[in-house]
Amino acid sequence: MPPLIERRRLRLRRDTLYLLLAAAVFGIAYFGYLAVQNYRAEAYYEELRKTDPVRYLDDLRKNEGFANYLDKFRLLEGYYAPKAAAPPFLVGRWTLQPRPLRVAPGTVFADCQDVLVFERGLVEMTVNGKLTTFPTTYRIYNQSIQLMGLNALEVKLVSYGAAIDHLELTPPGRDKTFYGYRCGD
Repeated sequence: MPPLIERRRLRLRRDTLYLLLAAAVFGIAYFGYLAVQNYRAEAYYEELRKTDPVRYLDDLRKNEGFANYLDKFRLLEGYYAPKAAAPPFLVGRWTLQPRPLRVAPGTVFADCQDVLVFERGLVEMTVNGKLTTFPTTYRIYNQSIQLMGLNALEVKLVSYGAAIDHLELTPPGRDKTFYGYRCGD
């Protein structure tokens, strides 16, 4: 009987080696396939960036989040230097709140108390109870917008996922941080 046991052991070792060899070949082929797909995706995004920058930025925002989008937007649209045009995601009316609020993504407040408005070359805000308009230029630095006409007022953009949740800023004439949320008329 000993020779029969030895044959079984040798056959089991051989089968195990074949199985390990097949697993290694499959693993190499799979990782090679992943590398090719990664290269194709990079080439696609590079081509899209050149041919359709708006779609490229939109895809980037949806796939990689607002923080990565903001960095690429700054470079592609030239906001590393001050520009008169407000970034499109900032344009509009915002209501300032004294503390952060928990709101669902995309929530737009119906009323605009203590309003803050971003427009091309202008920013309107309530100062000492009156709506005041200031000329400004916009510059993106890190994850914030610098308003150069207001002594470099910094507006921090707080985002979760693909969209801005709220703004954080200390308006002129105030000594604490306020939180800005989108609002309607």
